[in-house]
Amino acid sequence: MQHADDPDLAAALASPDVTMSGRVEFDWLRDGLYNHEYTDLSWLLTSAVLEYPTLVGDLPEEVNPVTGFSSAQLTMTLGGAKYGDADLDAAWDAELREQGLAADQLFSPYWRDSPLYEFDIKGTPVRYSRVVETAAGERVVRQFTGWVRSTPIDREANTVTVVCSDVEDIRRELVTFPHWCIRPPNVDDPGTSAGQMAGAVPGSLAWAVEETLRQGGRPTGPAAREDAVMYASCNGLLLPSVGNYAWSFGSPQLVRHAIAYDPGVWQWQEGKFGLCLKPLLPPYNSTRRSNSWINCARAVTVPAAGSGGATRKIGMSMWFQSAGGSAVGNPSYVTLFMDDWWVNGVTGNATLFVDSNGRITVQLTESGALTGTRIWVKTYDAALAPAGWHYVNAMFTVSSTSVQIDVHLDDSPVTAATSSMPAAGFRYLNVPPAFRPNLVELRASAAPIQHVQIYDGDATLEYQLGQGYPPEREAMPLALPYHTFTELQWIPDVVERPAWDLLQEIVKAEFGVVHTNEHGQIIALSHPRMRQEALDQIAGGNLLTIDDDKLLSLIIDPSLDHYANTMTGGAVNRYAVFKHVYTNPGPLDYYVSPGDTLERVISFDEAVTVDARINGVSATQPPNGPDIRISSVSAVRADNVNVEHPNVPGIGGGISVDLRFPDPDQPDARSALVRWWVNAGWAAAYLGSYIGGNSSSFHLSGLAYSERNTHRTKKVDAAEVALRGTRAVDIGDSDWRQTKGSVDVILENLLKDTVQPAPLVEPITIPADPRIQLRDVIRLTNEGGITGALFAQVIGINRRDDASGSVDTLALRIVRTPGVALWDDPDLGWDVGTWGE
Repeated sequence: MQHADDPDLAAALASPDVTMSGRVEFDWLRDGLYNHEYTDLSWLLTSAVLEYPTLVGDLPEEVNPVTGFSSAQLTMTLGGAKYGDADLDAAWDAELREQGLAADQLFSPYWRDSPLYEFDIKGTPVRYSRVVETAAGERVVRQFTGWVRSTPIDREANTVTVVCSDVEDIRRELVTFPHWCIRPPNVDDPGTSAGQMAGAVPGSLAWAVEETLRQGGRPTGPAAREDAVMYASCNGLLLPSVGNYAWSFGSPQLVRHAIAYDPGVWQWQEGKFGLCLKPLLPPYNSTRRSNSWINCARAVTVPAAGSGGATRKIGMSMWFQSAGGSAVGNPSYVTLFMDDWWVNGVTGNATLFVDSNGRITVQLTESGALTGTRIWVKTYDAALAPAGWHYVNAMFTVSSTSVQIDVHLDDSPVTAATSSMPAAGFRYLNVPPAFRPNLVELRASAAPIQHVQIYDGDATLEYQLGQGYPPEREAMPLALPYHTFTELQWIPDVVERPAWDLLQEIVKAEFGVVHTNEHGQIIALSHPRMRQEALDQIAGGNLLTIDDDKLLSLIIDPSLDHYANTMTGGAVNRYAVFKHVYTNPGPLDYYVSPGDTLERVISFDEAVTVDARINGVSATQPPNGPDIRISSVSAVRADNVNVEHPNVPGIGGGISVDLRFPDPDQPDARSALVRWWVNAGWAAAYLGSYIGGNSSSFHLSGLAYSERNTHRTKKVDAAEVALRGTRAVDIGDSDWRQTKGSVDVILENLLKDTVQPAPLVEPITIPADPRIQLRDVIRLTNEGGITGALFAQVIGINRRDDASGSVDTLALRIVRTPGVALWDDPDLGWDVGTWGE
């Protein structure tokens, strides 16, 4: 409840003579300041209706928990009948019209004398408050924050109806998720954490919620910078939000996401903003790690030593948790590989390390394949980062003759304890081409990390103070982090889905709630967290009490239709399996003349990762088929398909095959651009053909989704079944409910609502109380009808302000009755003060 500790406001609202009015403000300049001459149009306001629809989910009718989603709609009338007296209203309208300020004039897109004529009214930020007169002065209590959707004008009534929504921004944005899936359990994949099966460990559904909010413009953590080439929230998964997860460079690296685990331990904990991985328990060794291999959104380069090229800067930043004390285990880090990983895996790199005790190390290293490898390094003392969460940013400034490293910690520059900075520029082993993005390794180990990003630019690039914090509106985050224990084993196919719709779909899969509040923030809660919050409010006391002599007539006792003691549901499993994700449809599809280049865009419907390094192989068709673990191609001469062309990649010069992203904004392996070329002077070729020209030989290897496998699971209250017999509810299947453990937890929590079904209550209309919010718990009393009190949670609000006064209609769900006792509680149990011990 808003302003719960304001006694003056409480006293004013309890008075029968309370004075309350509406205040509406428009941010015409859209700068968040609300300081335009005509920002406050309260003097034109004649009525306002604010609707927070009742939280209703998609459970069967017989289940009655608090689930679902709700956003607010504010409908205001400006102009028209303000006083309820025809003569007074006519005089008021005439006065406004004389000044050119009648509502229909003011909002007309065709009235050039309107002071709002230059503004695009639709989409304008708006806020609505109730103003209450108290003994200590005005109290302005916010009721709504959103945007104008429409402004229909009624010429006869001389009114404008202003319709506003608080999710207009996220409703318009489209979301696309990358493909991702765990490996089958009990599989040790090369390239992952040895002995830990880390590629088979699920993440958290929180990642899907956070990524939906981020792409919808409402991140719960820091927003990625516009110049970011890689950003990963680490909130439930280590997948990138900026950058690409799909491209690999050989079979062992196809498993590009791994979560090391401690047996019997949920590996996620509360981080600075959302979830993060817990520090690993001993034993500490180099193979126990959680990591993700990521391709940048674009190539990042610096001027090579002695080249005379323009200075470039690279920034690396993250949140990390210091435990203080002495360092244990291995550092967590983010590494940007500087050389072309396609050519040689021994590449130079820029790395930001954080140890468990807060020590920071920043270094730029040349490739070990170069003679006299140079390393630029600075180390920052752990005392700068005592126990707790900190935000670090490292900036590399690289010219053709020098390297500079600067570090900000918690928005302040810090001085290195030790440093070694050679007076020279950076040497490349192989400069990455513009079309091949750099490789990044993100590793979480002994220090929890979150919201990791890399960005680059020219010499003007600067660290932005506050870049480590979520975007805000009026000093409040746009959305709050989502906390859940539901596991994410694979990412369902999501392509350009409206963000608000997708957010609802994900959260309601575990029967949580999504709604907005008076400040327009998006709040999502899992079902267990929702239940616990209500109980915490009851235990904390200081609840609003509504005493209504009509209350008993509004309460309906639950019937057996609302009772269930058995819950069933399905977990939809999928795994990432090795396969050829693409084979050219026909062996003679790709004809290339000498000196020509051929380009084709190809698609992979089910690919998770793709081996982008294409190996040239013999054109003799292998008797047991091609190796599914490598990408390969052979070629035959176009003038004689019975003769192998000797110049495919890895066998000779003359022919090259290149795999690229067709779109720099593409998030994953749904498609690729293939470029083939044959050098002048060589024979024309059919690429992707075995000898004879009858069988295709261009095979791209990868990991791809397996078929869906639904595992049915059941939860039963045995005592209730023995008492009443089986009464079952099936919640069905959802692609977002994926593991048996997660479905079991969901069923157990739903059983708590159905074994003791709550009474239903009709909506209650009360004198306006602007403090009440969705999910508030209130006490319902009725002397002579209820012993003690009922406790109900607000699940819907309709607020109405007009000339006749202000009222609120509350939709409620009873969450506790007097039959559930709390010791020494006058409402819920034995009151020692009243009845004695």
